[in-house]
Amino acid sequence: MCSSPTGRRERAQRVSVIFGYPFKPSTDASAEIGADKFAMYTLNDGAWIKNVAEEARMVDSMRKAAT
Repeated sequence: MCSSPTGRRERAQRVSVIFGYPFKPSTDASAEIGADKFAMYTLNDGAWIKNVAEEARMVDSMRKAAT
């Protein structure tokens, strides 16, 4: 289980990043993994993928990325 930015507890594979410092309200972010780029939105000190339909592709990109 994980907590979404809305505070709901969900059973899902959720992509999020915690930065440790707060973002300005309504700030957008992006994640680049290899040649793939994913739009994200921010809330407090976290970022979540904007397009839920791209979550599986993002996870796949992270698994395939070089270390």
